[in-house]
Amino acid sequence: MPTYYQYGALWIEIRPREQGHSLPHVHAHVGKYSASIALDGAILAGDLHDRKLQAEAIQWVLKHKDFLEAEWRRLHV
Repeated sequence: MPTYYQYGALWIEIRPREQGHSLPHVHAHVGKYSASIALDGAILAGDLHDRKLQAEAIQWVLKHKDFLEAEWRRLHV
């Protein structure tokens, strides 16, 4: 799985060719916690259990939305 961002305990990836997922999104992880984040910043599922890192993940996704959308589409053809 390509990792697009890593800082300390936070990392963000896109899972290629997920079945049944038509909405472009990323997976953010902090330790044993994870969340799926849509490219508009909405939390689709999960929770990182660290509000500061969850906010950082959302801000990073929003800042890199165009790049992430292109990558998501490339990996899901």
